[in-house]
Amino acid sequence: MVSEAPRPVLPGREQLEGLTPLRIHPGSATKSVVRVCEWAGLRFVVKDVHAMHPWVRALYGRRVLRREERALAALDGVPGVPRLLGRIDADALALEFVDAEPLRRNLDPVRLRRACSQLSARIAALHERGVVHLDLRQKRNILVDAKGEVFLVDFQSAWVLAPGGLGLRLLAPLDRSAALKFRWRYAPDLLDQAERVRARRSEWLGRFWIFHRFGPLLRFVLGR
Repeated sequence: MVSEAPRPVLPGREQLEGLTPLRIHPGSATKSVVRVCEWAGLRFVVKDVHAMHPWVRALYGRRVLRREERALAALDGVPGVPRLLGRIDADALALEFVDAEPLRRNLDPVRLRRACSQLSARIAALHERGVVHLDLRQKRNILVDAKGEVFLVDFQSAWVLAPGGLGLRLLAPLDRSAALKFRWRYAPDLLDQAERVRARRSEWLGRFWIFHRFGPLLRFVLGR
């Protein structure tokens, strides 16, 4: 179901730069600056590629920003996905603020178990809209609020595909394997025997996953 809430009026670039962030991830030559801001009574998150290395911003930053915008538009109204509020400008998106923290072992056990039990359903809801996230093995992309509700964030690697199509069928298992990984790690009693076998196999294969090394390599090459 598509959200019927009106889009808020957002600040422009000049107004945004004048705000004092409540929270910030500083970004780098290859990563967005992520700020939590408050303006006109609205608390929101800004993903901003303006400070990237100019070549990276032109060839990569704006492209992944458009990719995230497209994915969030396709997921409008899906529970557990922050709402896209709109564009600040060509270099920045504004997103709904969610008061939550990354999934991790030392969360309150009740919250952690509730989050693990929700994760597969949250991922299935993405796939019903034809969206594959492709970066959910990074636990910082899975947030848990005070009640144990799960939110999936950071869709810059996501693809929007035809629901039920071949592409979705091929890529969706990558997202589902992330849910299996975290249930195996934090709440293994939620898995049946077949899932335990798959989890062990996935954990072993994960040692050979090299793509997470590309970002640090690119930052080294650019000298930042």
